[in-house]
Amino acid sequence: MLGHEAAEEQRLVRQAQEMTGEASWLFDQLDIPVGARARAFVAEHGLHNVELIIV
Repeated sequence: MLGHEAAEEQRLVRQAQEMTGEASWLFDQLDIPVGARARAFVAEHGLHNVELIIV
C-alpha cells in the first residue's frame, strides 16, 4: 500500500504536528461556523432522519 511504511507514517504524523499551529490559525481566519460542513453534508445527502448535536 502506498505510503504505509513505518517511516512514512512517522513523517506524516510529525508533519501534521508541526503544522497544527498554522492550520488552527488558518481555520480561525476562515470564520467557518461550527458544524457548517456537517450541516451541508446532511442537507446535500437528504438525510432527513439525522439530528446534529454540536457541542
